[in-house]
Amino acid sequence: MSLLKVFQMMTLLSCYYMFIDMLIVGKDISRIDRLKKTLGESFAMKNFGAAKRILGIHISRDRREKKIYLSQEQYIRKVL
Repeated sequence: MSLLKVFQMMTLLSCYYMFIDMLIVGKDISRIDRLKKTLGESFAMKNFGAAKRILGIHISRDRREKKIYLSQEQYIRKVL
């Protein structure tokens, strides 16, 4: 079952508005753009640009080295 079909089923079964945070990542920008276009045909979407945080995880990048770093420092400080 395709991801789009799953989302369509979720929308049909839900009586409430659903807010889903989705982080789309990949190497091929054209594939990412096609996926966003396909999802946008069925769902109201907003593009907030490059992610800096998701699910409480801080995201930082070193574009030159092509590396992504994830940090849960704030969560650790809160728990301790």
